[in-house]
Amino acid sequence: LVSGALGWKARRFQASARDCTLLFAEDLRLGHRGMNREWLQACYGERGAARWAARPILCSGFTLGGVTPVLAYLQEMVSEILRLQRNPKCRFLGMDQPAHNAVVYRTPP
Repeated sequence: LVSGALGWKARRFQASARDCTLLFAEDLRLGHRGMNREWLQACYGERGAARWAARPILCSGFTLGGVTPVLAYLQEMVSEILRLQRNPKCRFLGMDQPAHNAVVYRTPP
């Protein structure tokens, strides 16, 4: 339950998020050295990693929104993860992160 001042903010957020999906970006880019770059390369190869290198890292742990857009997002994620599981290089803990970024950046706004 949400009460007081936080309650009106939660209701306002709920109304504004009903028809969209909210994603959370990090300050670093996908092409920055580190895990995200390595994960993209493992799952999508060098060309795939280069395609999204300039984009901000989107955290797969936080995706919010209305029922319809989140269900559409989840459907895309399930399809992408099942597709990626055929790639032996993409079977690792954290493989949802490159899948999340690929799904979001391939989908037009």
